[in-house]
Amino acid sequence: MQITRFHIITQKISVKYYPLLKKLRLEAGKIWSDSLNLFFELFKQTGKAPKKPQIQKLVKSPLLHSQTTQAIQDRLFGALKSYFKNRKLNPNTKPPKPRKFFNLIWKNQAIRYKNGKVLLPLSRKRGITLSIPLRKRKREYLEELLSSGAEIRQAEIVFKGFEYRLILLVKETVEISLPDRNKVMALDLGEIHPFVSFDGKEVLIWNGRLLRSYKQLRLKLIALKQKLLAKKQKGSRRWKRIKRSLDRQIVKVGRKIEDLEHKLTRAFVKYCKAKGIGTVVIGRLKGIRERAKYGKNANQKIHLMWRFNKLLQKLRYKLEGEGIVVVEEDESYTTQLCPKCGNRHKPKNRNFVCPVCGFSYHRDGVGAINLFERFMEKVSGSFNLPVDGLTRPRGVKYSPSSSGWVLPTLRNPLL
Repeated sequence: MQITRFHIITQKISVKYYPLLKKLRLEAGKIWSDSLNLFFELFKQTGKAPKKPQIQKLVKSPLLHSQTTQAIQDRLFGALKSYFKNRKLNPNTKPPKPRKFFNLIWKNQAIRYKNGKVLLPLSRKRGITLSIPLRKRKREYLEELLSSGAEIRQAEIVFKGFEYRLILLVKETVEISLPDRNKVMALDLGEIHPFVSFDGKEVLIWNGRLLRSYKQLRLKLIALKQKLLAKKQKGSRRWKRIKRSLDRQIVKVGRKIEDLEHKLTRAFVKYCKAKGIGTVVIGRLKGIRERAKYGKNANQKIHLMWRFNKLLQKLRYKLEGEGIVVVEEDESYTTQLCPKCGNRHKPKNRNFVCPVCGFSYHRDGVGAINLFERFMEKVSGSFNLPVDGLTRPRGVKYSPSSSGWVLPTLRNPLL
């Protein structure tokens, strides 16, 4: 079966390009703002929303490539579409705002790759082309993909964390053999343990201690920044110096969090492939923040530290890239139901002990087991999992030396 995969390659851009890129981002912001203002002006005059070709014909740039201008306007009309859709549900929805800066985007027709450099043209009248060299590892990875028939679909230059970065989106079509859909893995997402998996035989607890420590550090830096800035006059030289310094630290920790989340999801996908898993069942978490009404500390963890949506996005596209189906299942009371007798009991700590039958297990493991049983019962109509013979859950921890999660009891321990 043919399946489409998307690969993202990022590269930090040299400082010598910064003055030019700032000027181009200002021009991109002007394209966004002019197109937005013209849209609402025509909408007010005619009473009908103007079409995208009409705006593209009237708003052009003397600096940017035509493909870049069109890509910015594509983003604008995507935002406008979401605005009009949401306004039907909520009349207080606010429209997109004008922007001073905007990211630089090139479509695939305007992108060239030659001799280890990505060539991004600007306006044809100026005849200028940005030539951005890739580092050795990135270059080898991109050339390997291109040699297998992949193509660069989009290039984007973003300003984030006080630096400019080039982001390449590479599309690859590969032939894979689909895994067995009947082999199911249940995955319980949590704030303390990001993943707790159960495949019908064993429970794995994926340790999130390092990930949590980075999240806590980020919150502490944000609190320190707010505390120090409150003592200085806003806009003063000292105020700007403190803000710049702490912003850099916060962004650096944020990159470490992103890196660990990618490594975690990649390790889990590799584990599923080794097990031959074809279906992954994940608890449905939509609306959990709106329902969260606990104490101050618990609410802080759910609202500020638990990035479950970003983690789920990373996991979903990696699983689907391997032909593994992702299914969302209602996870209500899965950590409170005894998988042996069905009695409902809310545990007070990390261990679940049923007061009726005496079944004892890790609370998050119970959640994954119940999620597995609930899905299998829905598929087969009736399903009874013998839980008496379950082994104790095993831990999967992160090893900085191996740059991955390690399960020591496996023959090949590096995930």
